[in-house]
Amino acid sequence: MRNHLTLLFLSCSPILLGQALEEEEYTTPGPFREYHSNLGRQSIVKTNRQKEFNWVGQSPNQIVPGSIPLGSLREWSKRQSLPRNPVISRVESTQSAPPEPQTRETPPIRKIEGWVGSLPSEVLPGSIPLGTLRLRRYTVVQSPQPASEAGSFSTPSVPKADFPLEVGLMAGIRPYFTSNVLRQNDDEISSGVLETSVGFSVSSQPQELGRYLSLVPRLDFLMQWANYGDSSVRDLLNYRFGMFRAGMDFRFPHEWSLNLGLEYDFLHSQESGNRMFDAVVPSFALQKIFALGDTTFLMINGGARYSLTDKRIPFAAVGVFADDGDNLQTSLGLSLIQTFLDDDQLVLSPTLGFSNTHYLRNLHDGRNDLVFFAGVSGLWQITDFFALQLFLNYSTMSTNSIGDSLLGSSSSFDSLDAGGSINLNFSF
Repeated sequence: MRNHLTLLFLSCSPILLGQALEEEEYTTPGPFREYHSNLGRQSIVKTNRQKEFNWVGQSPNQIVPGSIPLGSLREWSKRQSLPRNPVISRVESTQSAPPEPQTRETPPIRKIEGWVGSLPSEVLPGSIPLGTLRLRRYTVVQSPQPASEAGSFSTPSVPKADFPLEVGLMAGIRPYFTSNVLRQNDDEISSGVLETSVGFSVSSQPQELGRYLSLVPRLDFLMQWANYGDSSVRDLLNYRFGMFRAGMDFRFPHEWSLNLGLEYDFLHSQESGNRMFDAVVPSFALQKIFALGDTTFLMINGGARYSLTDKRIPFAAVGVFADDGDNLQTSLGLSLIQTFLDDDQLVLSPTLGFSNTHYLRNLHDGRNDLVFFAGVSGLWQITDFFALQLFLNYSTMSTNSIGDSLLGSSSSFDSLDAGGSINLNFSF
């Protein structure tokens, strides 16, 4: 047992032992003239001992409790157990008050359950944790107080709890140009569009459901107004859209996330104020982010949404607002994200994907629309709450035979949209 403890001590603190031996004694070569032929008595190396053994840092017993000191450490430990002679002042008439003991505040120690040694952020400040380290949480443990402080009856301070909710406010203006405002394959009409939106969100702090899963409940509300520049479509297309949404974000290791949501959508005409349609939409979305480098990421988005739609349009227009009846929409998209500048304030993101919509009720039962889209956007996050964005998007749609017979000139289209946006976001 003693041999095991000895090996443990030597393996845990070889540097400290070496430091102790160097502080106790140092060696200097002896003068050449002192060498002689008596090999049994000559002293090639002369030992100069220090007056007092000075130890710096924690003692071996504090580092490895129960360890057995060896060599010169054994003598040092014996001297530590003996009381030192008190120093008697030669001037007895002058009695000064004993100095107050100086207490040094020990910084708090951060602890991670199951973690031994320095934290990654302490080894390399500013490092980004990956893998399971992203889900580890540390707690701050104060060092033991001195005996004089422990005996006091001061009330311990209770840390202030963080506010459990995070509230976000957003507003945006999105002017853009579209080459095919009615989404038709002939008689295309181009127009400028101005979209204005406001909204808010309420979410909680991440709730840990286990070692590898956290949950974030979230509520969202959005209002959007669209105004078209072309006078021939202005009365028909100017709309007011609203959305209420409740969702749950499930966050997993390795940058996986799952969102489950339920929303209520409604669309009204700005000119007449009549309701065009409303829908109840359950949905889910799956997202994965791959880190291709320090500033390059690949994001994959996929999901499905089922719209229980009630359409009430007071005019008949062939192929326009043809989203009649319940429909199931599935989508998949890829986005390459490249960040620039020191604080990643500039983001460039090309996107490619498709969506498929299958109608399940009323006149359009059996209709299937397939839309491919591609685009690129650039975002400049000027401050934490103010950002500018430029975008260019292309989309093309095709449908099946049922859609061809129902939609006419809107059964397929190609459209190019280009513009920008000004975004304001506040969170507290």
